[in-house]
Amino acid sequence: THTHTHTFTLHGPAMSEDGGEEQYQHGLALWYTGSFRASLVPFRLAAAQGHLGGCVFMFRLMAQKSTRLRPWEREPPQPWADRVAARWTREPCTPAAAEDVPAPDLYLRGVILDFGVGCAADQVEAVHYYQAAALRGLGRAMNNLAMSYMEGTGVQKSNSLAFTWFERAAQTGFTASQYSMGCLHRDGTGLPGALPNAALGLQWFRQAQRQGHVWALVSLGLDCQASDPAGAADYFAQAARAEDSIGQYHLARCYLHGRGRPRDLRTAYLWLRRAAAQGLREAIHILAYRPAA
Repeated sequence: THTHTHTFTLHGPAMSEDGGEEQYQHGLALWYTGSFRASLVPFRLAAAQGHLGGCVFMFRLMAQKSTRLRPWEREPPQPWADRVAARWTREPCTPAAAEDVPAPDLYLRGVILDFGVGCAADQVEAVHYYQAAALRGLGRAMNNLAMSYMEGTGVQKSNSLAFTWFERAAQTGFTASQYSMGCLHRDGTGLPGALPNAALGLQWFRQAQRQGHVWALVSLGLDCQASDPAGAADYFAQAARAEDSIGQYHLARCYLHGRGRPRDLRTAYLWLRRAAAQGLREAIHILAYRPAA
């Protein structure tokens, strides 16, 4: 069992009192629906007003390849880490000290430690913060705690505990966890007996889709591609317009092969180039081995 030994002493206002809170919350809403590129503007605006969370997520946007920023949107992540590091020091304390910290601040401290933003990464310690915030009902903390159990980072891997925390977060309306519940039911991960339940998975995907989760749009499109090609293309188009590279790729294939959309090589290659600009290998491969339209 991990004993909590450190906490943060912040220099300046509490995170929730920083300027740019509205922009930060907007960025989080986009981030957790899979719209990483769209979250860049609000996070940058929040960071420009000195918001610690804005700086943390600017670091993550720049440091993580999975955010699929275009080359000209990327910048060195270290200056953002330096700005975060300037805001806190770590000092010994007891677990009771966390009781006086707002749940959103506990969550953000977990993110800082989880991804080593301006400090050495400490995923065991990060789990403590996620759990403390999750027990207060914060959906994004529940989601990150579930991810820790799913991946076995900072805690012993447990698909069943991951399922439990994803389900709790999803029931609060947290979109990213609703999408994850769709995946878990579709694949049978963490379920009693590990039996897939495709129908229930689709219900969760639809709930996430109604809140704008772009990966849920892609999942719904893939599910109905054979039975309803036009409907699938509509899902892919919504994801593509939200700058999701996977949605752009599948929409391009619809135009390329005339499935759910009239065959149109010009439009197909337009979407392929947009997906390739975000580094999607499948799109890059097609562009490399097929003649340009």
